[in-house]
Amino acid sequence: TTISSNSSDELAMNENKKEESFMRSMLILFRQKPFVVMLFNHFFLWFIVIFTQSPLEAFVRSYLKLNLPVGYLGTANLVILVHQVGSAISQISMGLFPKLFKPKLMVRISLVLLFACKLIVAFGFNQGHMKPYMIIPVIAIDGIGTGALYTSYEIMIPEIILFDEFTTSSSKENVIYGIVDSIRECSLAISFLVVGLFIDEDSSSSYETNPMNLRLLCGFIPLAGVVFLSILHAIYPHIQLHDSFHDKSSSSSSSPEK
Repeated sequence: TTISSNSSDELAMNENKKEESFMRSMLILFRQKPFVVMLFNHFFLWFIVIFTQSPLEAFVRSYLKLNLPVGYLGTANLVILVHQVGSAISQISMGLFPKLFKPKLMVRISLVLLFACKLIVAFGFNQGHMKPYMIIPVIAIDGIGTGALYTSYEIMIPEIILFDEFTTSSSKENVIYGIVDSIRECSLAISFLVVGLFIDEDSSSSYETNPMNLRLLCGFIPLAGVVFLSILHAIYPHIQLHDSFHDKSSSSSSSPEK
């Protein structure tokens, strides 16, 4: 009985140490500006993605009233597929040609593309300013920008891990990935909740009588998210962390050991 009680006490002490270590790691990370900026970037990126894709079918079908001869696929499904293909093309291209598509440059290009696309969706199709079928190239470009931005922000995670190891001399890789996953899930949950509040299939009011809801969901709200990401990038160009960190690490590694 003495041995079992001692072992249980040791297990409890180990659990307490792990909890204290986790909380200490979180406090250290949240004091680092690059880490906090990265979390904001991931949160608003998924915020923009959900507000672009979830109401897109209703926007095409009920607001634009677009009906192309695409058979069983359906026009709305075709537009969603175009967005996904555009996103996949940009992600594959950045993976195959990293020297050509550098993250720092791609973030800037992606933000410009997304801003232009969200602006067009919010204002361009109002009162027939643009033909409904123009949503296809707009969404394709939007998908390319989204995929490039997602890939660039994913590159930030190992960079933050290296930066943290360099500044604190300790590895918090599991904690960082855990927090990023939690932030992504929070963003998805909040985004789906807000979209669900605006789009109610059982509501008596049709989309035609209140088209502003769809413009708000597909255009104005994602546009605000892109503007926020652009402001973050302007006041703190986080991708430059790659250059500054590797300059410091290379200089420290090249110095002779004493």
